[in-house]
Amino acid sequence: MKIKYIKFVGELILILVKYYHMYVIRCPKCSEESVDLLAPGTYKCKRCGVVFSDRSCSAEGKNKVVAGLLGIFLGGLGIHKFYLGSIYTGIFYILFCWTFIPALIGFIEGIMYLCMSDEAFAEKYDNNKGFV
Repeated sequence: MKIKYIKFVGELILILVKYYHMYVIRCPKCSEESVDLLAPGTYKCKRCGVVFSDRSCSAEGKNKVVAGLLGIFLGGLGIHKFYLGSIYTGIFYILFCWTFIPALIGFIEGIMYLCMSDEAFAEKYDNNKGFV
């Protein structure tokens, strides 16, 4: 009886630890867990003083490097548009890929994505749409 109880408590502790580490907010600069809530979704690190939003530490959002590389190498087929959630624009790129105009536009857009700041990219494109 005691062994089953201890095993259950151990499993419960493991579940709580996994839950805590899944939803903990960490500073993107110094990885400190001790942060102050300034406004809903906006935090300030107690150690280094960096102000950041929960979008800047989101693992579910779109990655600007991935979008940029897809735009540069596969922009003629509109793959970067599908990744960012613009399905109709991606279809438009596929329909006109034979003209090589979408390839040129995709290359330019890929460079633009790579040159954007993380915050600007997250605000514009991180809306949890798309296939990834």
